[in-house]
Amino acid sequence: MMNKKLLIPTAILLLSSCSRQQESWTLSGELPADVKTVTLELPSPAGGWYTADSVKVNKSGEFVITRERANGEMYRLNIDGKYVYVPADSTEALSLSMSQEGNYVIAGSHEAALFSDISAILDAPADSTTQRRLLLALQDDFNSIAAYYATLRLQGKNRTLLRAVANAYSVTRPDDPRTALLLSMLQKQQPQPSTSGETIVIEAPELGYFDIELLNRKGEKTSLSATVESHPLTLLAFVNLESESAPGVNLNIGEAFTSYPQIGIYEVGFGENQHQWAAASAELPWVNVFQSESASRSHLGQYAISNLPTFFLIKDGEIVARIEDSSEIKETVKKYL
Repeated sequence: MMNKKLLIPTAILLLSSCSRQQESWTLSGELPADVKTVTLELPSPAGGWYTADSVKVNKSGEFVITRERANGEMYRLNIDGKYVYVPADSTEALSLSMSQEGNYVIAGSHEAALFSDISAILDAPADSTTQRRLLLALQDDFNSIAAYYATLRLQGKNRTLLRAVANAYSVTRPDDPRTALLLSMLQKQQPQPSTSGETIVIEAPELGYFDIELLNRKGEKTSLSATVESHPLTLLAFVNLESESAPGVNLNIGEAFTSYPQIGIYEVGFGENQHQWAAASAELPWVNVFQSESASRSHLGQYAISNLPTFFLIKDGEIVARIEDSSEIKETVKKYL
């Protein structure tokens, strides 16, 4: 059961989107027959929530709420004292189905499905697998509203999740007011106050590292985990192959590979031209996958990357080093073999 006292900071939720403000938002639902009304609540400028609408549920347990989009990206439903949070950032029609026991599923958009998955994990009794399941459910969506919702619901106490979401928001939503709140929450957990220019280093003690699965030159899906599991040490490289520095970067990677052929290398190449990437990586003897610059930047958010190239060493399923200068790759690899 959700904590009824959960108050989500209004200033973080009220994000204006003038061009979409007049678009409609519709939620239809099927509830247990004994439910009589559904109350829709919006974040209040004074903090907390206020009632925006109340609809009756018919004898079959069905209801429909249609309204103009508000300035928030999350609504709250009060269903006989049970609070259900739903995304408001989609103009698609969403649906809610609730069982007699109070379990529910939200559908209609990717964000809605995420809300369902996260709520199911958090509503269940916590055990030793809860954190890992939560991180895996969000691993491609740490910059989503659902990830932000999960972080607030846990009040930032899941430090791994907080770091991942704060990092993702910093990279993909630097001007979002929620980013400032997440970084503030994260800074309060630091042993010492961080300076404005300090890079936040990711920690993922339960997950170890965030898996990546992208297409290689043959058009095959290739995962980072496959490389990690088959090598004693793996170099994860994020490189802009359209940059003038790319040949020199790959030369430094190659020197490490020649000196220590037992290592695995998983290079994520960024760019707008996939053909140029394929040509640039054609002769490289390690794993190369392509990530379009215009596609999702979730992997950059997960690894808190703001500049390319950036490198990580993964050993025994854990991130053991972060490297910003490709000239330091060979010596750093030597330390961990």
